[in-house]
Amino acid sequence: MKLHPGRGLLFLLVVAFGPARADLGPGSAEGRAHAYRDDAGLYVSSLEGDWEHPLAAAWSLRLRTVADWITILSPAAPDGADAHAGHAGQTHDHAEEEDNTAAADAVSGASARVLAGAADAREFRAGGGLGISWRGRQGNSPVTLSLDARGSHEPDYRSASAALSGSIALFQSNTVIGGFAGMGRDRIDPPEAPPGQAGLWPADQTKLSGGLSVFQSLTPRLAVSGGASAGFQGGRLSSPYRNALVGITYFPERLPGERLRATAFAAAAYYLGWGTALHVRDGLYADDWGVRAWIPETALAKESGRWLMTLRHRFYAQGRADFYRPVYPDRSGYQTGDLRLGRLYDQSGALAIEYRLASGANPIRLSAEYAFSHLEYPDLYPRTLLSHVFTFGIRTEY
Repeated sequence: MKLHPGRGLLFLLVVAFGPARADLGPGSAEGRAHAYRDDAGLYVSSLEGDWEHPLAAAWSLRLRTVADWITILSPAAPDGADAHAGHAGQTHDHAEEEDNTAAADAVSGASARVLAGAADAREFRAGGGLGISWRGRQGNSPVTLSLDARGSHEPDYRSASAALSGSIALFQSNTVIGGFAGMGRDRIDPPEAPPGQAGLWPADQTKLSGGLSVFQSLTPRLAVSGGASAGFQGGRLSSPYRNALVGITYFPERLPGERLRATAFAAAAYYLGWGTALHVRDGLYADDWGVRAWIPETALAKESGRWLMTLRHRFYAQGRADFYRPVYPDRSGYQTGDLRLGRLYDQSGALAIEYRLASGANPIRLSAEYAFSHLEYPDLYPRTLLSHVFTFGIRTEY
């Protein structure tokens, strides 16, 4: 297949970075299966399904389902780990992708927790989403508006959120401006409250977020993009499953009741020819707890006939929160055993392969991906976490 440089660049850019995808037809259906494991004894199996169907000339309906099977086997993970670590930053829209999720598994945001008296633990989580989109024009500029609602449920955690997003393509679609705004509410209801905290649970969290992004095609071979987002969390941000080490004794953690986060990124993609594109991206993260992070990424995508192969690398370097300590001298002030609030260095990479079964108007695409992560905790040297994720998918347009 002969690939035009500009069209090839846009196609490979969508595949190489981020969850956004280019819908090639009026409707689509997609299914994915994930398998995650790490050397702390955490196993996560996930099934996802996405369906988009046109309702009218400019409207389409989206449905999404997710199911996670989480298993924690002995020996248990390090003290302080939390099954809901990823809930605090489990947002994947536009510039908010870099929202401090390095220590959470790439599948579902789960991380291992220790249950008192249990050699291993199992948990099931189910979620779904419903969305509606409108695609039209403002003058000569294509416009897309979307409203999405999502929810998830597990025995001790319920989450609901909604987001409004939109984009407009200007100057013959060489410039695309996008934005989103969202809000959510979580309910944490542990089966047993920490000692002395019976009156504090169940508890709630409120989340607000918003962001902007810009994509600019500079030449048929070169495109750049950038964006920023902010998020607010309020409520009980402490986990009922995490403890802080004070001297030689563990006590339930105490965290602030509010957290303000900000992320920003800049990216460039260059079409090298021969169906190959190079992508680089630099991300920054900061919050008012004192956490700072730098996230550079690189990807190389190669299309050959019906095959598309993508190789990715990501480095994550994070400083610790102002109040984080591996061991606290006394019980004054905020205290946490959350390893994700300490210093982190993560090297991760992935190899993804996609095959197009048919080349007509309604192709079927099969995909497979392997990703690994080597996560270091310098404050607890030489503690590391090695994880692996296998993903298989199928997608069709109609």
